[in-house]
Amino acid sequence: MGPERSLSSYATKPVSASESLLPPQTLLASTTNPAKSNVTIQQIPPEIIAAIFSFVLDDRSEACHLFPKGVGNLFRLRDNSRLQSVAQVCHRWREILIGTSSLWSSVFYPESWPRPSKSCNLTSHFLKRRTAGALYIHWTGRVPPDAGRGELSRDTLDPLEVQQIHELHVRVMQGVWSEGWLPFPLTLAASNLERLCVTHEGTWKSASEVPLFEGPVLRRLAFLYMSNVPIFPGNPLPALTSLILILDSPCANLRPKWRVKDLLSLVASAYSLQQAYLSFLPPVERWAHEGTYPVAVLNHLRKLSVTLLDYCTSARDSFHLFLSHLRLPANCALRVSHSMDLRIYPGVVIPALERISDAHVVYDALRCSWYANIDPACSSSTSVLSVQAVGSSECTMPIRLDISAGPHTYIEDTVSLVRETLSVQRFSTATRLWISGAHTYHLLRGPNPVLATLSNVHTLILVDATLVNREDLALLWHSDASASNLTSLPCLTTLFVRLEQAQQLADVREVLCHRLSSGYPIRRLLVGYDGMLHSAWEEQIRDRLGNMVEELFIGVDAYDRMSWCSTVPRVCTDEEETSIYWPPWR
Repeated sequence: MGPERSLSSYATKPVSASESLLPPQTLLASTTNPAKSNVTIQQIPPEIIAAIFSFVLDDRSEACHLFPKGVGNLFRLRDNSRLQSVAQVCHRWREILIGTSSLWSSVFYPESWPRPSKSCNLTSHFLKRRTAGALYIHWTGRVPPDAGRGELSRDTLDPLEVQQIHELHVRVMQGVWSEGWLPFPLTLAASNLERLCVTHEGTWKSASEVPLFEGPVLRRLAFLYMSNVPIFPGNPLPALTSLILILDSPCANLRPKWRVKDLLSLVASAYSLQQAYLSFLPPVERWAHEGTYPVAVLNHLRKLSVTLLDYCTSARDSFHLFLSHLRLPANCALRVSHSMDLRIYPGVVIPALERISDAHVVYDALRCSWYANIDPACSSSTSVLSVQAVGSSECTMPIRLDISAGPHTYIEDTVSLVRETLSVQRFSTATRLWISGAHTYHLLRGPNPVLATLSNVHTLILVDATLVNREDLALLWHSDASASNLTSLPCLTTLFVRLEQAQQLADVREVLCHRLSSGYPIRRLLVGYDGMLHSAWEEQIRDRLGNMVEELFIGVDAYDRMSWCSTVPRVCTDEEETSIYWPPWR
């Protein structure tokens, strides 16, 4: 064991609640001048210590300036023995933060936390809300852990101590992880671990595999950006209820090493799993070459979101193969996404773990995607969404088709995929249709518009105002020029549209007039507009449209249309959907 360092002379001085972001009974200290200290760490009562460890592996990494005086304890550690001796006395730590970077602006924040201002001390903000028994590790990879200067190994923390940890967050930045490095051996000892989130944002260069872990009480598991790392547990996870696996990587040339067998085995062994989010690139080898697949029977699964981040023929076949080996309850909400250009970045997905509850999962990381809530009992052999079901073949859940595409998505692929999906008779009963993206409006055009096949849609959302022209809106009262006496979407009662020009306001009024005169009136109308364009727009909307509908909602979204879109679910809830949680539209 290395020599003991002492704390600063004011280590025993209490700090008022106004001076500290931590609880007032917490003992706070700093090590700005350790030479003058006469208090050792063993003299600090472990039941009140708030331990914030900065594991300084590089002299260039100075984090002291990020810790204001009286805000937190900063132990500058140089060797394993010192860290171990500190951990031995922290039987009741509130939190431990192990890192090597002074740039804590990249530290992840749960979505429920207020975002820090530019002038705010980021470290102080990061420490604002914590619960007992949470371990946060931030590894920048600036110095490889096996470089001989403070390796974080399996012996760093005493297993008896880590039994108190119930939440573990690990973030690796451009790291090179050595065999046996924390945190995976740590999870073997953390028998009370309930939430585990591991993020890797770089190239995994180690040849060794990640050790398997156990999770007897693990309820929430998230592996983010673990593209080329086999990360599946060796034992079942009986308590797991929420799973997030994002196996793509910011490194475009990487492909996963895992196999579909492993993925199916993982979800099948978690017999308490209720919601899962799976996002991945297709592996290099075709899944069909792997032989016989296990069948993943998920009787308790309520929500499953699967995203394929590479839209090509082989990837689509692989995706179909994966879904065909799932057995889902008939009323499970399945959300399937295809995207070519989608790249999920840490700032969007990392907070997802904090928003998981026992009731639902919020999926907000897919902004350029196509997805649908479908009946898993459909048995079409041609559809990419062919999923067999367990239990009743009847599904009473309302169907929602959300069709969107990024600016670089191929028009032909998007249209082809949607039309193929709509060829399944069950999808023609969709009750809500969302259309956004630069290319998806082609679905409204042509000799056979999609709207003509969706006779049960009662809610239509048109997002991109610049793409909506009079010809598009005209489809809302007749299918095409040759059958102008036929009304499209006869059940349509709720219309959401975003406007940017005065002419569009006139076009919407024309739609309302035509449908009213033909006996198919719009009852609810939500109009979004840019509040910076015209100060009198809201008054004009109310004057020209308010007397033509029963309910009128006006949303001002300034520059960000997504903020307007977030208001849609709050005003678009029908009686038959009261028992169903719909993820926010993004």
